Amino acid sequence: MVHCSQVSDELSLSREDEDDSKVKAMEFFCPHGSEVWVKVTEVREEGGGAFKVACSMKAVDQENGKDMDPSNTQAGGPRGSGGPPGGFSGPVSDYPPELGSIQRASIRSIKPYGVFVQMEGFRSNALVHLSQVADGMEIGKEDSDEEKVAALSAVVSVGETLFVKVVEIKEDDGSGRGPKIGASIKLASQRDGVDLDPQGTKFQPRGEGGPPGQGGRRPVGSQVGQATGRGHLQSITPLQRFHVFALNPACPARLPECPTAAGTDSLLA
Repeated sequence: MVHCSQVSDELSLSREDEDDSKVKAMEFFCPHGSEVWVKVTEVREEGGGAFKVACSMKAVDQENGKDMDPSNTQAGGPRGSGGPPGGFSGPVSDYPPELGSIQRASIRSIKPYGVFVQMEGFRSNALVHLSQVADGMEIGKEDSDEEKVAALSAVVSVGETLFVKVVEIKEDDGSGRGPKIGASIKLASQRDGVDLDPQGTKFQPRGEGGPPGQGGRRPVGSQVGQATGRGHLQSITPLQRFHVFALNPACPARLPECPTAAGTDSLLA
């Protein structure tokens, strides 16, 4: 038997979920008749020569059968032993943690797109996107999945305990997999768990063009004087320079070749 907690790190179910929702969510990851890799995590004798065997799917790379948990830290203890996920002790909550809170967590698995962590006191896993693991990581879109995993593995390792900051919580999309939790390692001090971004200005949800943590587009010139990600400098037309100068008082008072009043008349004519 593969317990629902051992199907995938991306599967999050709670006790309050209806049975139909749980089945629907698990069928999304492993449809009937599909062949999967499993790791035997527990063998228990039931008496009379019968045995019960517990397995894990998420502890095995489903593409090649590689053991993703050679140190046996992901599967945790046998069910009923009282040990919550992640190797932590104490009660666990089916509800997500508070947005912006700092949590102690352990690395559960490393994927090309980031790492999954198990937070102490919570049943749900959180995803730390590769951009939120550490500053200075050289990972590009053109890198292969193996190269991305290798780069992440050079910074963190499965079973490692560290601090994370909860930066995003998305409600269940109707699939029954529960809320999606986004976390950041680099925004929490690994020495003492201090929040390194208390104002919430250094994280911007993926897919949004607005300021960190908010929707909407950034005002023109709002990032003047701020360090941003690497990119290529593109040409700036006089009209663009005029908009930055005229609409944002934070822009420097002097801009090279900034149009004069006469120049703006010709531009707007």
